[in-house]
Amino acid sequence: MTPHLTDDELIELFESRASGRAHLGTCPSCHDRWAEFSLLIEGFRDAANRRERDTFDLGAVQRVLEDEKERAQGVFEQHDTVAGDDVATWLRAQDKLRTLGGARVVLERAHADLEVDPQRALLLADFALESAETWTGHPRTMVLLTRGGAHLERANALRALGQFDDALDALASAECAFNAILTGAFDLARVWQVRAMILCARAQYDDAGRLAHKARETFAEFGDDERAQNCGLIEAAVLLERGRTTEARALYEELLAGAESESVFAARVLNNLGTTARKMGDTLAAVHYHARALPLFASHGLLTEVARNRFAQGSAWLRAGNLPEAVPLLDAARTELLGLGMRFEAGIATLDLAEACLAQDQPRVARELCTGLITYFQQEALPHKAQLALAYLTEAMTQEPLQRETLMSVRGRLEAAFSESMAAPA
Repeated sequence: MTPHLTDDELIELFESRASGRAHLGTCPSCHDRWAEFSLLIEGFRDAANRRERDTFDLGAVQRVLEDEKERAQGVFEQHDTVAGDDVATWLRAQDKLRTLGGARVVLERAHADLEVDPQRALLLADFALESAETWTGHPRTMVLLTRGGAHLERANALRALGQFDDALDALASAECAFNAILTGAFDLARVWQVRAMILCARAQYDDAGRLAHKARETFAEFGDDERAQNCGLIEAAVLLERGRTTEARALYEELLAGAESESVFAARVLNNLGTTARKMGDTLAAVHYHARALPLFASHGLLTEVARNRFAQGSAWLRAGNLPEAVPLLDAARTELLGLGMRFEAGIATLDLAEACLAQDQPRVARELCTGLITYFQQEALPHKAQLALAYLTEAMTQEPLQRETLMSVRGRLEAAFSESMAAPA
């Protein structure tokens, strides 16, 4: 094992910003000590420029930061009562949130809002970046760490909203800020993790798997089990998309064994196990896993995941021919997805529900669902392949009787259009 760096070596490392990077990236102890030295040295430089060298110490900086955070927490308690477009206006009127400590509180809230309301999380991250010019009286290292964290939260929100190009730009800015202060591998691994998620969504599986594995190993070295597990989810998803279902299932089961039983992470693993089982043709196992995940998503208030879970269960039962189970799940999922503005997934759920109605000898209801789907999408700007799918469905509606095979074909085309719209650069 490489010996820890001495204090003199850490100071030299700060000055050179070159050698020793690998050791800091793999040694949590030296990484933490280096961060303290960075704060002190930058602080002394700032103080010297102000002719106040004798007044600066790390403890004073930390006390100022905690005071700023405490004042921001008090203001932020009002945030939950502010909704919609009013959030941005409200934020700009809060001077106590424009400090560096205030920005960190804002970013903590952005991270908490990510799963529930990514649009609000984006507003919060943008505000934190807008306020960066007012972060005075703090060492450069603290400022860059916070700026990098703001870009990272912005990237996460943009990823959740499907705005992948903008998210990748934000990740590049975060990486630049983290590299400027030689933070070591940990903060960079946070960037790799989000980038891997985007690349996986864009079907760039080789790069996604490589980055996820690299980030997972780094988080494990630093003892961050939660982030390491989340990177494992990306690795398993890559295996699944590569058709290596047995390996994917084994990795998901390994991750589930190490997860807290009531956690969001456990719900995600169960949901992915359901998808894996469905791809392996094991419908009963698929719905079993999905059914276990649903109450966990609901208990954590993750409405998008609840809707997607019902959709997955309903589709699995439909393919298995169990219509009494499929119909209520698909009907609920369709309503929830429409309410959440998840247009493509709502469209596919509608086609599944129409197919189930045909199987139940309810052609009139199936036609009404298809007519509503066509009307809904006529108001949207759609990718070319989605337009072709709807044109095909419109033509099929002129024929009697409407066939299940037709709906399945339109479903496949619409699903492919959805996947391509997520994968293609904007």
